[in-house]
Amino acid sequence: MALTDELSDVLMEFNCPACSHPLVRFGSWLRTIGSFRCDSCKAMVRIGYEKKLSIFAGYLKIRQQHGAGVTPSHQADRFPHRGRAPKAA
Repeated sequence: MALTDELSDVLMEFNCPACSHPLVRFGSWLRTIGSFRCDSCKAMVRIGYEKKLSIFAGYLKIRQQHGAGVTPSHQADRFPHRGRAPKAA
């Protein structure tokens, strides 16, 4: 499986491995980054290809269960807009 363009506009949630703080970003962001700084604990987190594949696989499974045009309800409630995810306070 590859990191598909099909999920570029899908908001994906995953947790910081250091503090478990949830991070929500678009698939296009997740595809391109190699590391990020956690907004909560400020740890520099490396995110490898295998981890990205597992996140994408989970969202592909959700998409297949709900249909390609359907956004999972937790995303619609959390981020009703299609712009960038809001920054944490």
